[in-house]
Amino acid sequence: MKNLTLIFVLFIGLVSNAQTTFKFTTAKSTEIATALKNTTYVVLNVSKPDEKVNISYEKINNEEVVDQADKGKSEFDGDENEYNKFMREAIEKLWKITKYEFITQEKFDQIWQDTDKNFIYTTIQKEKDGEAKYTTLNLVFAIGGKAPKQDKLKRISGIQYYYGNLDADFHLWKIPGLIKFLQHHAEYASGNAGLTGEEGQMKIIDHYKENNSKVSRDFRLIIYQSDLTSKVYNREAIEAIYKGDFEITDDPSIITEAIYKGENVAWFHKIAPEGSLVDKNSGEKYGVTIKYIFSAIDGEMLYSYEDPIAKKNPEGINAQDFKALKSK
Repeated sequence: MKNLTLIFVLFIGLVSNAQTTFKFTTAKSTEIATALKNTTYVVLNVSKPDEKVNISYEKINNEEVVDQADKGKSEFDGDENEYNKFMREAIEKLWKITKYEFITQEKFDQIWQDTDKNFIYTTIQKEKDGEAKYTTLNLVFAIGGKAPKQDKLKRISGIQYYYGNLDADFHLWKIPGLIKFLQHHAEYASGNAGLTGEEGQMKIIDHYKENNSKVSRDFRLIIYQSDLTSKVYNREAIEAIYKGDFEITDDPSIITEAIYKGENVAWFHKIAPEGSLVDKNSGEKYGVTIKYIFSAIDGEMLYSYEDPIAKKNPEGINAQDFKALKSK
């Protein structure tokens, strides 16, 4: 799937060891409060659903948009892929904080500097050392303006979606939960000053860290089967270290349904290279596993951690994560 785009740009940064340069919020609370009075433009694409992410920022289509702002959507001439379907449904059912419209990448290229518009779209994040050992595709919510590039717009909030070299379709089920989070964080950021810069990022991290113990105390945690690791690989292994209510599933639609219904569920979101990054000399896997847990009720972030991948520290949810969720 090529460069996926959404207009009200919500950029969220890593809540963890902060080894990457990804940021939660770069807009001031006063700017966000003003922006939330404007329309949000959600960027869709008409690329083939089995294509991997295009990390060169090229245009993804040349479709014309029919303006139907009063209906909260725009029509595309081409057949829509699964990404568009998931995004449309998530926005139409869950987005409450602003008016919205759907547009193409081409239209976004024309209007992204308009200061009276917000955008939801995707961007590519490279590791901060110039060689870019890995990239992540990020879902962002931002304010239009005179920035040097589209990915430099002032962010209301954002979140990492998946590693940029993976098949996009595998991650589509997460879109409703991530949209809920972008919306929840936007409301939080609009009412709290001082969230920009390094100190602001730490303030955000500390704020969400206070939620860790809520997972085992207040929620039923649902984990996708493939996100388990060799150290915590089944119910018995998890029960030995975690006393909260939890469920393991091989059907992600169960999680998506809980998100739409707003059930008292917490769900685990993993951003990892899925074994695709291997050191040429040692043959060992490398990279970072970015981990989040969100509330299905309102999208609030309940847990976050950035975990370097190593032979003894595989991708996925590990014992240390479960231990961090213990009730106080």
